[in-house]
Amino acid sequence: MAALATWFTPVLSVLSRSDGKSAVAAAAYRACTRLHDALYKKVHDYTRKGGHVLSKIFGDHNFSIEELWNAAEAADTRKNSRTARELMVPLYFEWTDEQRVKYCDDLIAMLKKSYGVAGVYSIHKPHDGRNYHVHILFTTREVVAGEFLNKTRVLDEGKKNGEISKLRERVAEITNTHSKLNGSDFYVTGGTFAEHIENHIPMVNIPINASKEHRKDLESDNEEIKRTRSQVSKMQEEYETVQKAITALKEVKADMDAAALIDVPVPEKLPPSMVRNSKPRFWEEQPKEVDQRIKAEEAERRTNLLNEAYRVRDGYNLIVKSRRDAEATKKEMNALKNKIANIRATEPTIFESVYHKMHDLISKFGLNSVAPIDAIAEREKEIDRLAKIWHEKRKDLDRLANLTNDKENMKLFYAWQMDERYKNAIAESTAQIPKFNPGNNIVATKQQLDYSDHPYHIEDEPKPY
Repeated sequence: MAALATWFTPVLSVLSRSDGKSAVAAAAYRACTRLHDALYKKVHDYTRKGGHVLSKIFGDHNFSIEELWNAAEAADTRKNSRTARELMVPLYFEWTDEQRVKYCDDLIAMLKKSYGVAGVYSIHKPHDGRNYHVHILFTTREVVAGEFLNKTRVLDEGKKNGEISKLRERVAEITNTHSKLNGSDFYVTGGTFAEHIENHIPMVNIPINASKEHRKDLESDNEEIKRTRSQVSKMQEEYETVQKAITALKEVKADMDAAALIDVPVPEKLPPSMVRNSKPRFWEEQPKEVDQRIKAEEAERRTNLLNEAYRVRDGYNLIVKSRRDAEATKKEMNALKNKIANIRATEPTIFESVYHKMHDLISKFGLNSVAPIDAIAEREKEIDRLAKIWHEKRKDLDRLANLTNDKENMKLFYAWQMDERYKNAIAESTAQIPKFNPGNNIVATKQQLDYSDHPYHIEDEPKPY
């Protein structure tokens, strides 16, 4: 079953002049480019900023990035005007660049359809290779054929009318659709984690204008919250395990009280044989058929209990093996994730990047045999191969979890631990099996036997041909 993704935290924010923010500067920073701000007569140059993957313009217009955001600034004249909004959405690190672009295209298609806005989205890749995200910077006005029209007031009052919650739900719906299309094993929700995770402890929000000292303190608090979350999660798992054990033990006890195979009543023994006197009486001897019936009933009872004991022991061993295999599978999955992360973290050289772009052209001329290996393509193939293995391991983990959490298997697991009758029955049966003793099974050969005293012994018997 897919897991609820805790990394998915889309954030909607607004850029206002009253806060000293410029839409042109924000666009330059997110697109890692150089833009001229016509309003403030200033150039914003972020071309040296790293981590940029791509930027794409959207909306009903023919503007460049610089023209779009200068026009957005010019459309509002008040000193406290809101000139842009930003939707920052995390991207799943195991997706390919093509899958992330398709996902972002669906997000902006939703924004255009819902609010008629225009803007630019920029995909960023951090140094660790995992925290992919997209900055969707869009206008606060509807844009039709390059003209800036009405303000999108529905988002200004988003908390009052529930529009922001609806927007988050639309983003979550698009994310879940792409998760299924890309074969990912997670789902997201537009609500808060507290609505879906019991005893959830929220993180502390770090303001964008926080000082270094204040930011450091808040980050330290968040680290402490993470550790507390882990402890609470472990305590919750232990509590659930104990509750399952209690439930299983109650069911085992109820079954043991009602099962004839376990609680077979011991037949009452008849009076022992009495010594024959001179005057015989009718109770002096037990009839042989009664004695045989008692022995048969006792043998059947022991056999039933022994069969039940073997069944319970097999169930116990199945749970133990499943848990051991699950732990080994988790370690293998973590190792595969680390390998994928290490491969993604490897930055391609300039030669590899240029050659990767020229690879299709080289393939058309049939020069693959003499051309060097496309290192970037090989790394992507290796990532795909490791990802497939990871998903197969995940299926094995789900299968093992089903075995471990199976109600009947858990009953057998706790029955073997709590009821000594099963262990005693197997031990008693095993003790009755004769041990192999090589000394009692020596076969004498003809050469080891002495026939000299035999009446038909012949000295120097002729050998056969």
